[in-house]
Amino acid sequence: MAPSCCNTQPWRMMVITADTLRAAVHDALAGDNAWAEPAPVYVLLATHPELGCRLDDGRDYALFDTGLAAENLMLQATAYGLVAHPLSGFRPCALKERLGIPEWYIVIALIAVAYPGEDSELSERDRAAERQARVRRPIDSVIWFDSWKAGDNAPPPAYREL
Repeated sequence: MAPSCCNTQPWRMMVITADTLRAAVHDALAGDNAWAEPAPVYVLLATHPELGCRLDDGRDYALFDTGLAAENLMLQATAYGLVAHPLSGFRPCALKERLGIPEWYIVIALIAVAYPGEDSELSERDRAAERQARVRRPIDSVIWFDSWKAGDNAPPPAYREL
């Protein structure tokens, strides 16, 4: 039920439950995401800009709309008492090949879906991360009223490589 530009619904979701396909996901995960291997379900999210709207100024809405669908999925899973954790640390090209996804799709994320587990199932590093307080940027560093924040006019540094 996520909104999308002109109701194009450009997201494609593959629900992965079969053991052989879950093994393909495990093989594609980055080492830091090994904690997600016990999840019984993964949802792969993909799109392509031409599945959505392109506005006359060049903005492609497919990625934004797919993000909205992902958020709706995660909120609904949480309402059912599940954990739905998005993952960016995986090798999408390898996963597309193993899962038979056409090359032209952009695989955006995986979402691991499971019932909450026990802390004892996590590594010490992951246990510490689960216990620490969430640190977010101060609100006034990301939301401004009535004018663009002075001093935020320089381009951002290069992307962080994962």
